[in-house]
Amino acid sequence: MEKQILAALIVLMTAGATLAQSKESPIENWSGDWSVANADSAYATKSGNIIRIGNRFLERVYRVTHDTAATSQRINKVSKAPADVMQTTELYLVLKNGIRGEFTAADFKLSEISTQSDEKAMQVIFAYVARAYPELTVRVIVETYPDRRYQRKWLTVDCKTDDAFVEEIDVERTGGLGWWNVANPTHLGAGQPMFVADLYMGLEFVGGDTDINSIRHYPGRSAKGGLRSKSVIWGVAKSHDDLQRAFFDDYLYTLPGVHRAQPFVIWNMIGVGTPEEQKYLNAVG
Repeated sequence: MEKQILAALIVLMTAGATLAQSKESPIENWSGDWSVANADSAYATKSGNIIRIGNRFLERVYRVTHDTAATSQRINKVSKAPADVMQTTELYLVLKNGIRGEFTAADFKLSEISTQSDEKAMQVIFAYVARAYPELTVRVIVETYPDRRYQRKWLTVDCKTDDAFVEEIDVERTGGLGWWNVANPTHLGAGQPMFVADLYMGLEFVGGDTDINSIRHYPGRSAKGGLRSKSVIWGVAKSHDDLQRAFFDDYLYTLPGVHRAQPFVIWNMIGVGTPEEQKYLNAVG
């Protein structure tokens, strides 16, 4: 299965839908309660310190605390399994040069929330400013599709000066040992998606790492002028046993230009007439 999934991921170089006809709109009362939705029922709402982003299949829950926001739940509406609370650090950056250090969402202050949508997708954009370095900003974009059983997320890191060299980006932080409250991952690794309980997630880039704590890649360049990360996806299945089918059918084969592989047989005619012939035919049939 690992080789099959790795081979599938090699073709995944997409990074979000193009909303060229849509304009980004700041939410005026972004720190208060609000609700937005596109015509086909992808939605985002905020009530108190809880932000919910989803559709009829799944929901990602953010918790706002200490002037920042981070994921606390991923809810599978297909399996209807109870979702445990797993407060994450949302992102992780390793920076070098003038601005040096390790940064998570806790090191940033939420400065704005905006949305952008059309009939194909809705984006919720979280804008963060580094508490100690106002010239350093991060935008977290969560993209939801009305008819898809997965969400996409990516980051844009920007620095007004040439002082931030981005060595590592964790586009997703899973909550680490919080997964033990749900299930043990049954599939992960370099270039691989993670399968855990009734969820799958992974980086849309073969040169990334996936472990129990994070999904990351290594840009190795300055953030001046804006650095867009690779995108991650997470999706839902009916059950753990349904994960591989869901990953391929509900995610991979929905991407433009990705076609379902067809089985084929290279038949060696030397085998015809041998005692093993029927065994081979049974296996093919």
